[in-house]
Amino acid sequence: MKIVFICQSASHSKTRPFGRGGTDSQIYGLSSKMAMQGHDIYVLGKFNGDDWKDDGILTDHIKFINIKSPYLKDAIIGETFSALLLSYQMRKAIKKNKPDVLVLSSRFTAYFPSKLKIPKIFVTHNPDAMEFFKNFSVESHWFNNIYYYFKKYIEERVMHNSNMIVALNKDIQNYLNENGHSNVCIIPNAIDVNKYKNETDKNFILYAGGFRKVKGLECLLEAFLNLWQNYNTDLVLIGSGPEEEKLKNIVHSKGIEDRVHFLPLVSNSKLREYLSKCSIFVLPSFFETFGIVTIEAMASSKPIIATNIPGPQDIITHGFDGFLFEKGNVDDLTKYMDLCISNKNIREEIGVNAKYTVETSYTFDIISTKYIEMCKLLIMNMEKYRGNS
Repeated sequence: MKIVFICQSASHSKTRPFGRGGTDSQIYGLSSKMAMQGHDIYVLGKFNGDDWKDDGILTDHIKFINIKSPYLKDAIIGETFSALLLSYQMRKAIKKNKPDVLVLSSRFTAYFPSKLKIPKIFVTHNPDAMEFFKNFSVESHWFNNIYYYFKKYIEERVMHNSNMIVALNKDIQNYLNENGHSNVCIIPNAIDVNKYKNETDKNFILYAGGFRKVKGLECLLEAFLNLWQNYNTDLVLIGSGPEEEKLKNIVHSKGIEDRVHFLPLVSNSKLREYLSKCSIFVLPSFFETFGIVTIEAMASSKPIIATNIPGPQDIITHGFDGFLFEKGNVDDLTKYMDLCISNKNIREEIGVNAKYTVETSYTFDIISTKYIEMCKLLIMNMEKYRGNS
């Protein structure tokens, strides 16, 4: 089969390499496995210069096609219309290559390709145009009072034009079903489990991701403040975002700068290194579609403590391969952090079970097979349709 993956609108370069973001990592992991199985795989995006990919990204078995398209300067409006211009250029490249199936991962770059009469799969990586996420969107930026409806319109058109929609958790599947989309199935994200290991325990709690209000990091800081005097355990926060200064001010006001360490975004290999050495990973988000870092921590044989919300609760079996705490409940989070920090046997037992969960459910070998089966089904249905018309 000839399968084309459509990237997001970001221009990949040395400063923003392909493969580092969550959606990019899924595109690469799936396309790589499909190519290894003999399928003809193309990845369309903006790939600038010679150093546009993250460490570990191989290009000898996947055809990466650089789509030239202008970039309009503006934080929201410019980025949006740049993505739509890119989408239009991608449509022309797709018509030239004539694939059997399109895999779409971003509403704006998917918009024009979704109009083509080719079997299409749309993956709902970003839920910020869905009704249940509206309040988070509006809180993050006042312009989302208007912009939300534009995003929703574009995404609805893409989903209407797609043959299959992939939801990453049960709640999103139910939401889409309730809103008239019957062609929805759940296929989770995946990782290359062989890249993760439990190197040692360097006695620190780890978080990695965005520094945004929806990520619940104030809750994590409050829980750490309840415990830091009882243990010689530090807190490491990897990432960036609009809440960074606020979080640093909290740490400064409490006088714990020597115990809480802020680190910028790191490469995939560097993140794996931190995961291999942490004692516990905490994901205190108020909302997640899936949370790839959840299975990354689990694949590193580390106990994870995550909010009991869709995404983590689809992955973690509480008390077996991780712990789930009530959203925003500092005392609940403190309890499980205390349990894990104080008991090495629990950390090791939960970590072993966590690794097993990932190995049996969330590898690219397993998940790529599901996509291949879906592609074959869509092609077969298209051939039947053409034969009957």
